[in-house]
Amino acid sequence: MRFGVLPKPGTALRKIQLVGKQIVRSADSVCANIAEGRGRFNDQDNRRFVKIARGSL
Repeated sequence: MRFGVLPKPGTALRKIQLVGKQIVRSADSVCANIAEGRGRFNDQDNRRFVKIARGSL
């Protein structure tokens, strides 16, 4: 009987850490886009940056 290759110890933990880092980057991106949109002078630019921020969720 042949068995598959077992994953290295800690592989699952590494994947969880990577997903956690992606979530943090996404949250930072949302905040940065909203802040940049608020710094614009017209509502059309603000709406555009809010739409971009929604895409990061």
